[in-house]
Amino acid sequence: MRKTLISLAFALSLVSAPAITLGVYDNAQTMTGKHLAYEEVFVGQTSAKGWVGTNQQSVHDFATAAWAKGRTPIISIEPSSGDPLDEIVSGKRDKELANIWSQLAQYGGPAIIRWGHEPESSRYPWGGKPSEKYILAYRYVVDYLRKCSPQQKLSFMWSPKGSNGTKYYPGSHYVDYVGCSVFDTENRSFAESFAPKYQTLAQYGKPIIIAECGVQAKHDQAAWVAGLKASASQFPLLRSVIYFNAVDPHPWVNGQKPDWRIDPALW
Repeated sequence: MRKTLISLAFALSLVSAPAITLGVYDNAQTMTGKHLAYEEVFVGQTSAKGWVGTNQQSVHDFATAAWAKGRTPIISIEPSSGDPLDEIVSGKRDKELANIWSQLAQYGGPAIIRWGHEPESSRYPWGGKPSEKYILAYRYVVDYLRKCSPQQKLSFMWSPKGSNGTKYYPGSHYVDYVGCSVFDTENRSFAESFAPKYQTLAQYGKPIIIAECGVQAKHDQAAWVAGLKASASQFPLLRSVIYFNAVDPHPWVNGQKPDWRIDPALW
């Protein structure tokens, strides 16, 4: 009887799982004509501009352009250079935050702010640091933007890699979405790659957005994407997947920069 009840509960969770939406990071703008829910940009906190290709736009210009396509902007803010965590908490970076806030306010629409992603990774100036420092800085940024824009619909995404990093969780009050990254580097299915991350992140009970996702061009991208769409309902908290449609700027796969670019028709 107990096994029957468990099986029934699992089946009901699949039925109730909402259909996922799709988004894209698309610095070459090859998916401009597609109907997608989100568009992502990576911006330097110091410049408040995108850092690569055609996405060297200001926060305002990017958000406005994304919204004009019917897409909610996801703005991944990278607080690079120096010692960003201590400097943010001490107020030394307030001018940078004020510039970002001003551009968001001028845009005026909804946006998801993804600040200091993958905090467990020492690849980044803000990553791999003591968790208490990261949490204080993350909360400072969220409090600052909420205070400056109380009427604007800004949501905030805490986004580790996903397999670990739980000690960096800033608390439920500061997180609207939990993000993670899912890149296929071993020619595994989406479900195989994502399942252990989902198990880790589902504990927070927050909607999950895969903020960076990709399969290498040398693998069977069509089969991988089809598998993603077919298996998404296995993960009831998963709300959206953002495809990283670019050559990676970092040589982190066997010393090479992996090519994640995909035929837009597949997405």
